[in-house]
Amino acid sequence: GAVLMDMEGHVLHRWEYAFIDAWRANPVNELPKNTKGAGFWRRAHLYENGDILGIYDGMGLVKVDKDSKLIWSYMEGAHHDLEVADDGRIYVLVREAHIVPRINPHQPILEDFVVVLDADGNELSRTSVVAALENSSYEDIFDSMGDDGDILHTNTVEVLDGSLADRLPAFRAGNVMISVRKLDLIAVLDLDRREVVWAMSGLWSEQHDPSVLRSDRLLIFDNVGPRYE
Repeated sequence: GAVLMDMEGHVLHRWEYAFIDAWRANPVNELPKNTKGAGFWRRAHLYENGDILGIYDGMGLVKVDKDSKLIWSYMEGAHHDLEVADDGRIYVLVREAHIVPRINPHQPILEDFVVVLDADGNELSRTSVVAALENSSYEDIFDSMGDDGDILHTNTVEVLDGSLADRLPAFRAGNVMISVRKLDLIAVLDLDRREVVWAMSGLWSEQHDPSVLRSDRLLIFDNVGPRYE
């Protein structure tokens, strides 16, 4: 669930919805065997009317109203982060555990996707982060990527507003910026072209939450800091 507090820490409102009820409302295949992310919302987005989105980490996304009544659920492995654009579309990270033969024909990976939903939770598009890197001039980043398990661990998605586009055309409005923790990589995806059009690494390690500031700078949480040898 989620809690709304004032600046003194007083609870003003609570939202709660159990994962099992969200899954029963929209069951996808079998109930996940690993339900570690079922007990909390990793990320939430509050609408002005009191509706709220909540991510069960690695498991799904739910929208409930101000009284915690279910509006819809999306049980497709949503994790870490989401953003609601001005047009109401929802950008969310989704992962799928499966075998990708060109990476590892024997062991599954967690493949990350940037998924766009409409305001009613219907999927409009799905862009593979792996494929977007492969389709770009940054494909040599795969030289440092593992070949099984959580190879990317994408942890942030931010819809760009175009404020940096005059200096960096890749940062045009509508593109999305992501953080790929396992590769120490910040990247910008063009979802129409399904391609990484800008990327940077080497100044941080296992980073989280890159964001474009009003000063036209990037704020990044460096999770580990520089590693000196």
